[in-house]
Amino acid sequence: MEARTDDSGPRKAKRKGGSPGYPAVISVLEVYGIQEAKRRLGWTTAAFRAAKRRGLRVLICGKRRYVTGREVIRFLEALQDDASPSASVQSNRSAAGCSQDHAS
Repeated sequence: MEARTDDSGPRKAKRKGGSPGYPAVISVLEVYGIQEAKRRLGWTTAAFRAAKRRGLRVLICGKRRYVTGREVIRFLEALQDDASPSASVQSNRSAAGCSQDHAS
């Protein structure tokens, strides 16, 4: 008996439910259930909890929880701003009570 090899190239991993193994789009005009937001962002439950601790605002309606696309994008942009070197310099100036002079 001959061993079969598959030379058709790399396969994309599939997640539960047959969805593709890559994140989907987040729209500022949409409201997402928590599970859908996590799926689109490729986040685990632990990553979502960490995002909430770091400032992601969640809407609660009864027993259901939602997040707006606008909030997800705001949160991700805030993380980017926190990570940029110029933001930390600006934070240090603010913490020291210094202000920036914008006069030319």
